[in-house]
Amino acid sequence: MTLAASRPLRPVVVATTGLPPRQQFEAWRSLSVPYLDTATPPRPAEAGFEATGRALAFGPFMFYGANLPAYDYSRTPTRIRRDSLDHRIIAICRRGLQRQRSGEVEIAMRPGEAKQFCSHTQNQR
Repeated sequence: MTLAASRPLRPVVVATTGLPPRQQFEAWRSLSVPYLDTATPPRPAEAGFEATGRALAFGPFMFYGANLPAYDYSRTPTRIRRDSLDHRIIAICRRGLQRQRSGEVEIAMRPGEAKQFCSHTQNQR
């Protein structure tokens, strides 16, 4: 296939905008449950949880970005053993504080910081 014959990339977009505020967090959680363990948001359900995620597939690779309110999530050792999902993550914090937990390893980032880690083997840099 030549470059001229390739199709344009089209992102997959998921969003909670447009749902009633009380349903927004559960809708977001239902999207992430196959991969993450999520806790309840640190705010009442009436406040809503407007979140948007965009993904672009590049063969076996994926680029993903999300804009969402603060909430806690992790990949517990039990989840890692159960699903065996093995992927490398390069994360860049754009605003606020971003914390990610995989197994027993927690990574914290501030705006402008970037980290690379493996979600399955728990290696990080």
